[in-house]
Amino acid sequence: MNRVLLVLLFAVAGCFAQSTSSISGAVTDSSGAVIPGAAVTVMNEETGVVNRQTTTDSGLFSFPALPVGGYTVIAEMKGFKTERRTRNVLVVNTPLTVDISLEVGSATDLVYVEASVAALQVENAAVGNVVSQKAIVDLPLNAPELR
Repeated sequence: MNRVLLVLLFAVAGCFAQSTSSISGAVTDSSGAVIPGAAVTVMNEETGVVNRQTTTDSGLFSFPALPVGGYTVIAEMKGFKTERRTRNVLVVNTPLTVDISLEVGSATDLVYVEASVAALQVENAAVGNVVSQKAIVDLPLNAPELR
């Protein structure tokens, strides 16, 4: 009985682990210099859940283990225009890189950038994809005895 419970626990934990991915990137100015201490916010567009952090001394940020879905990424820093990137689609086990370049300006200036093409993932060769139940049911079978 304890073995069955242990296997079930690992199976459930595996299901949660497979429905996440990460968003990371760098915040730079228009000349390409990194901006340390910039406030970066990611918001799940479906649920409204918000995560915040500041960039490292190298201008980097990373939000690991985010649920899959559409995200808005916002970067802010005093003396720069706020930049908002919308419609960043996060899929299972496919990390997303969103690099942001801030323009010099006041904090009241807001720049909207809407993602219109699929982001290219260049960090690793892992490929993730969500498969619908209909696609699984419609898959052809090689075994004639199962038809």
